[in-house]
Amino acid sequence: MTTPEDPTSPAAAADDAAPRLRGSDVAWMFAVLIVGGITLLVLALGVVTLAGGDARDLTARPLALVAATLVVQTALMAGGVGLVAVRIRGLPWAAVGVRGFRRHWLVTAPVVALALVVVVDFVDRLAGTPIRETEIQMLAPAGFSWGALVLMVAVGGIAAPIGEEMLFRGALYTWLRNKWGVWPAVVGSSVVFGAFHLNPYWAAVTAAVGLALAWVYEKSGSVWPAVIVHGVYNSVGITLIYLTEL
Repeated sequence: MTTPEDPTSPAAAADDAAPRLRGSDVAWMFAVLIVGGITLLVLALGVVTLAGGDARDLTARPLALVAATLVVQTALMAGGVGLVAVRIRGLPWAAVGVRGFRRHWLVTAPVVALALVVVVDFVDRLAGTPIRETEIQMLAPAGFSWGALVLMVAVGGIAAPIGEEMLFRGALYTWLRNKWGVWPAVVGSSVVFGAFHLNPYWAAVTAAVGLALAWVYEKSGSVWPAVIVHGVYNSVGITLIYLTEL
């Protein structure tokens, strides 16, 4: 996974005659996520309602349900990519960025992630947005506990970035890059990435983070350094959310 001979861009290894992702492939991947996500949301809200809670109240959602939801979402994203690109189309995993990377990214990626944490925190404070309260309600509904922190870092900081990077960078970015070039792919994949986070402020911040993730993917030629950046960024953010509950 760290072979220095690997190409430095997602499209560099593919010759013109090799099969590539198609727009319809990416559309089916997102269809799997959307249909599965809607079904998952309905089931989750149903569980809360049957348990006697208010489905509109984020704090009424048990931590185990939140964690399970994130795990299933991750499975839908990664599974959709694997099903459509590898199983149905017969493409190699390298076609969606699952390939080796140069060792320096083991250091560079965490540094990029920490820089993103600092920049986003600065913008958050400057904007004076109350978004942190919503984050606490969603990710730490029961308040602080070490067990809850470890669980949420595991699913939100480790598992979730794998699925998101495979879908938004490995699949969407790669297809956009092959079709229109680097910068349309960087911007386009980041805007879509942000839009899937729904809340307008979250969407803007996440789209900006997506720019950095797309840049890392482009420069490394592999989805894994982007996963590391995303994972460290999420893990630090979740940890800070829990520390505010101490």
